[in-house]
Amino acid sequence: METQRMEAARKRRVDENERRNLQQRTFKSQKVMAEKKVMSRLAAKDFLYLFKRDTLKMMVDEGTLRKPFEHSL
Repeated sequence: METQRMEAARKRRVDENERRNLQQRTFKSQKVMAEKKVMSRLAAKDFLYLFKRDTLKMMVDEGTLRKPFEHSL
């Protein structure tokens, strides 16, 4: 009887440790994924900002993008 109680208590401790380890691994992987998501958003924003700026400058240089009053000239 005493042995069964001790084994059950040990099993509960082991199960609790396993649950906490799983919870910690899950939290860590979610945190890594969130950081990757933020970094990819920042990279995309930086790229698109430069792409937009360079494209508009190139269109103005080619003459395809002009102000309305320049069309009448």
